[in-house]
Amino acid sequence: MKKVIYVFIFVLLISVGTTNFARAAQTPAQVFESYYKAVKAGNFESMISYLASKLQEKAKQVPQEQKSKFVQFQEKLLPSTYTIGKTDINGNYATVHLKGKVVHPRTGEERSFGRVYLLKESGAWKIFKFNWKKNESDFKK
Repeated sequence: MKKVIYVFIFVLLISVGTTNFARAAQTPAQVFESYYKAVKAGNFESMISYLASKLQEKAKQVPQEQKSKFVQFQEKLLPSTYTIGKTDINGNYATVHLKGKVVHPRTGEERSFGRVYLLKESGAWKIFKFNWKKNESDFKK
């Protein structure tokens, strides 16, 4: 019986360690893709796990009854489809270049070029900012 318990604990530790390693090993583009999938699935907890710690702290203050509306609003800020272009990495900061179609929820303006800005926290890439522009040339070089 003790042997079964030790084997169970060993398997549990390996699976938890592998999951954390897999998340830490994600590229900036993969982090955005995971965030996108979490938002589209309506999974608040998974969604905020890809955000930088300061944004996570703010998101955790959202009352339980407002979490689904929060996710729905985040979904409006994302394109229905997208393609990932290049990724720029500069030390602990990264920028993922996106192309897609986003309709701004307040102005109704179509925007087609996006940037996702990430920083490395505890070895894992985390999103701290999104930005969508009408033209790619609108981004400062």
